[in-house]
Amino acid sequence: MVHHACALLNGQPAAKPRRPRGGGRPEDGAARLGAAPRNSGARRILEPRSLALAVLKRRSLALAVLLMVSGGAPSARGQAPPAGGAQAGAQALDQVVERIEIRDTPVCDALRQIERRTGARLEIADEALAVLPYGAQTLVSVDIVNMSVRDGLRRVLCGLGLRLEPEGEREGTGVHGERLRILPAACVERLGRRVTLDEINLLNRLADRTWDALSRTEDVSVDFRIDPSGNPKERFEAAMAQTASTAALAQLESALQTLGWVWWPEGPRIVLATRRTDVERRLDRPLDMTYSKTPLDDILVDLGKRSGVTLMFEPGSLAAVSASERAVDLVQRGVSVRQTLERICGATGLSYEVRDEGVQIKAPADLSAGPSAANITRWIRVEVEIQPGVKMDVFLPEDRLPPALRERARQRLEELFRTPAPDGP
Repeated sequence: MVHHACALLNGQPAAKPRRPRGGGRPEDGAARLGAAPRNSGARRILEPRSLALAVLKRRSLALAVLLMVSGGAPSARGQAPPAGGAQAGAQALDQVVERIEIRDTPVCDALRQIERRTGARLEIADEALAVLPYGAQTLVSVDIVNMSVRDGLRRVLCGLGLRLEPEGEREGTGVHGERLRILPAACVERLGRRVTLDEINLLNRLADRTWDALSRTEDVSVDFRIDPSGNPKERFEAAMAQTASTAALAQLESALQTLGWVWWPEGPRIVLATRRTDVERRLDRPLDMTYSKTPLDDILVDLGKRSGVTLMFEPGSLAAVSASERAVDLVQRGVSVRQTLERICGATGLSYEVRDEGVQIKAPADLSAGPSAANITRWIRVEVEIQPGVKMDVFLPEDRLPPALRERARQRLEELFRTPAPDGP
């Protein structure tokens, strides 16, 4: 049952929140939005399988997400949850429920209620709680109406920036194992922080409507962090036009997969970027790490896992490191993954290269072949004007530069190394 997982994640049961003022029950097919008075008649009738967001003002700054999903044929009232077992787990997820209604409840407690009423076995991962606005204390209100448990959960989680772990992604989970895990959605995981209320609102709109509907009725702000010389806006619009989906969220994911780009929410905006930019951002995330006599390959794999960056090893790269340098002691606090890689490479002679698909670890360079852009630690000289006529030079490590300037510096340095040296007199 979920309470076992939640006890580990929370540490203690969440305090029961007070019901927000004016927090009445929505009627079937309708939900109150914003701060409309309870009896004002200000309602929005939801389309089948739709979602709506309501942010309720609370002194505790807790978040309330009001989601209603509906569709399919109703099941028999009072249907008992399936018995245990893998087959029963599939039945629990595929059963159509007449209605599940949960009001202003901490997310882990809400999952417990869904478990008790459906027999589905759920577990919310630590990393999923880490991206919610208030962690385990985030309040949710859920209505699932005439829909399978699986589809209802997916629709609810989309609006929170979460996802169900695909069956078979992790051994011992899914309908063929013990429980189904809830993880951060890829777009939210790219943020490296908790989502904000604006971002929750954006995710709900994308999950609730088609891209065409959003474009016609709302100002959808898209921030292209891609080289403008490649006409990214035109390419994006063409890819979206060729992708059909009932929800803008799925349409966006499909179109960007075709283009080889990624996206993430940033306030009320959709940010589009290249995969390499995503890798660069992840490398700049600070991490705390403690390793004692840890094998070098284990440290590199752990860095990749914690940052979400795929590490690829050039054949023979680790074997080329001397045995005395393969057991590493490393204690760092708030240091970026990039700085850690630089430190490891400086001590072992390894080098690395950032690519669209991740980071490739390369064997120690043959210094007898001369210098290269890969085996030089670079510092950037920045001229700063203190006051008119007074300037000073500041030296910064290359990884402190914004990704675009860092890429330009890398390209320029490689050009210099490719330029033949002038002949002597």
